[in-house]
Amino acid sequence: MGTLIDCEAHAPQIRSSDGVCHWVLRCARFLVVLTRTVDETTLVRESDVDEHMAIIPPGMEAVADVEGDRRASSGDALLIMPPGRSELRLRGGGVLTRVFSSRAVDLAARAVNAADYETLEPSLRQVADWPPPLEGYRLRHYALSGYAPHKGISRVFRSTNLMVNIMFPYESPRDPHDLMPHAHEDFEQITVTPAGRFIHHLRTPWDMDSAQWRDDVHMRVGSPSALSIPDRLIHTTQAMEAGCRIIDVFGPPRMDFSLVPGMVLNGHEYPMPEAGAGASGLEDT
Repeated sequence: MGTLIDCEAHAPQIRSSDGVCHWVLRCARFLVVLTRTVDETTLVRESDVDEHMAIIPPGMEAVADVEGDRRASSGDALLIMPPGRSELRLRGGGVLTRVFSSRAVDLAARAVNAADYETLEPSLRQVADWPPPLEGYRLRHYALSGYAPHKGISRVFRSTNLMVNIMFPYESPRDPHDLMPHAHEDFEQITVTPAGRFIHHLRTPWDMDSAQWRDDVHMRVGSPSALSIPDRLIHTTQAMEAGCRIIDVFGPPRMDFSLVPGMVLNGHEYPMPEAGAGASGLEDT
């Protein structure tokens, strides 16, 4: 049924000496870190081998520094950090969401569900890279207020091996008569809920062995939290109030989203792979 981390109810996987707490949740090829900051917080990555993302919540100020390339953000923004050393200085309390590939082995090893992936076949852990960005690797900043949602509430961005759908905040509770339960045949997902109350509706498909059948789960969660969703698990998330925020995370990028004209808001910066190259499959949203 996946693994849930709840920043209000669960102990962090990493607690820094300055009081900063980190909750880590992984899938086979990517992972999410939720970081509860103090008023002044500095996060340093010394030598990442590929890009990672940082989603700055509203009300949190950030300054990102990559080898002298410095970008300031007033919050409600996405940063894509290039490989190598990076520094992120944060002001104002809150919870930051970061997304890494599983090549960030120091973080993957600390994930709350790390044991679930210890015996995974190496081929299933291999990160699938799309082509590098057209203008090379660099610090990228996207102020989310400048991007209109695509056909509803979706705001999708990708890097070479990650994709996020930072949904526009819900203006009202989600209509319980208009949910979209679906499953992904061959890729995983992590759903982050930075703000609001939700119900994750989960159903395990039946196969021939009735001993493996499971009752449906209707998981009520607060925020901030994150849920890993295995492949083939039928799922949908219901926002229960206005102001709810959801971030869906995938790795590698989804090909179906990428094939929709205009859906990936930074798609012009990141080329798509040749047909048949590594990518998440075609699925419903």
